[in-house]
Amino acid sequence: MKKHLHVSALLLMLTTAFYSFGQQRYLDEVFTEVQVTPDVKYGANYSTLSGTPTLTDLFMDVYEPANDNVNSCRAVVIVLHTGSFLPPPVNGQCTGTRKDSVIKETCMRFAKRGYVAAAVSYRQGWNAVSSDQDTRTSTLIQAVYRAVIDAKTAVRYFRNDANTMGYWNTDPDKMIVGGYGSGGYVALAYGSLNKPAEIELDKFQFASTGEPYVDTLVFGNFDGFGGTVPNNVANYPGLSSEVQLIFNMGGALGDSSWMEAGEAPVVAFHCPSDPFAPYGFGQVIVPTTGDFVVEVSGSYDAVRRANMLGNNDVFINANLSDAYTQRADMVNDGFEGLFPFVVPGQQAGPWDWWDTTCIRHSNGLLTNPDMSETKAKSYIDSIMGYLAPRAYAVLTPIGNCNFSGVEENTLQSVTVFPNPTDETFTISGSQIGNNIQNIRMFDIAGRTIFSYGKLNQPKLTIDGTKYAPGVYLMNIDFDKGSVSTKVVIK
Repeated sequence: MKKHLHVSALLLMLTTAFYSFGQQRYLDEVFTEVQVTPDVKYGANYSTLSGTPTLTDLFMDVYEPANDNVNSCRAVVIVLHTGSFLPPPVNGQCTGTRKDSVIKETCMRFAKRGYVAAAVSYRQGWNAVSSDQDTRTSTLIQAVYRAVIDAKTAVRYFRNDANTMGYWNTDPDKMIVGGYGSGGYVALAYGSLNKPAEIELDKFQFASTGEPYVDTLVFGNFDGFGGTVPNNVANYPGLSSEVQLIFNMGGALGDSSWMEAGEAPVVAFHCPSDPFAPYGFGQVIVPTTGDFVVEVSGSYDAVRRANMLGNNDVFINANLSDAYTQRADMVNDGFEGLFPFVVPGQQAGPWDWWDTTCIRHSNGLLTNPDMSETKAKSYIDSIMGYLAPRAYAVLTPIGNCNFSGVEENTLQSVTVFPNPTDETFTISGSQIGNNIQNIRMFDIAGRTIFSYGKLNQPKLTIDGTKYAPGVYLMNIDFDKGSVSTKVVIK
């Protein structure tokens, strides 16, 4: 029986603006309440976490918009958690499950936009403390491979349901996979690892034998079919694992050569100073020991290659110019789909937050020193603000559902005066009677500084002395249209 936990909408003025004009499914938060179905079994497979292969049920929590009247039409997004492929606290962190705060918040945000969002648990386990590099690397690559198979099982679970019972009212042609941290590795591999030659590269072979770390005859093929007991069980055989979009927050691609033309477009978010997952080409380091594992291609390389191959043309051709796009374009070297979070010091996941009573709290602070719920949600604001229009561009031409495009921007201009400023400044539109409804300002690091909704004012005066000197981007919704602009505080 389907058990629902109803969750009230989060309507905090400083973190979320309510859009009252031109709302579109997938693009805007068009729902205010979300219902969550916890502990949904989506498959079963062999886990090696305990050291002995054990057939283990696989679970996810499913988030849906409440009171949604659309039937058999909703897109699915699979969200994968971080954790270094080990559970907390073994991984040395306070995060690493589908119950992580950032996973729940992200799924809520997707559900409010009309998605069916699934927070998916995948199999974990590898020998991170071995003194032998071959052991460390082989067991990690095998852990990633198992997790990819599990993510594909989750996609096929929804595709099977859409083709049979229709319990979740989803469209089998609208599937997205994304993840944070380790889940980012899984998402990128999901979209590109699909040929034997890709796992037969020298760096993915045992030094002593030259055999690949992953034998598809043992672990199953790239869709998770075949293999041997007790290594793999085929779930929903015969169904496609295809997805329409990949996104990652941190993590990396096993090798840039994995990515080929015609594969799913990629949107990536990354802190260039991440000490564990390289932004460009570099080393993966075990967080708990500092030991080298393998060289990989980070978000910068992944998106650069996706653009070069034409896989991200759907974003490029959309000619997006919203404030989030403007912010990303300031620091992404012109690579559409890449959103770098330029932060002070070495930070790996500024979008994370956790209960400070966690026994590994001090470890987490090493790469998230000013961790807080407010900080994390400001980064999630930027992640969703940048990702949503790109997902919208991918999904809206697909299938039979009629989701109309964003209404034409009828606002001609906006005035910010004085600009630059070291005092108060005033924002106003050029059209009489076209009032400001919502406004958001965020900084160069992508953090939301403030967000106000339901203003209904012809102009708004803001005290600039409250904010540090720098360049800020502003996204303003009027009665008729929206506009993005910059303000410089001296």
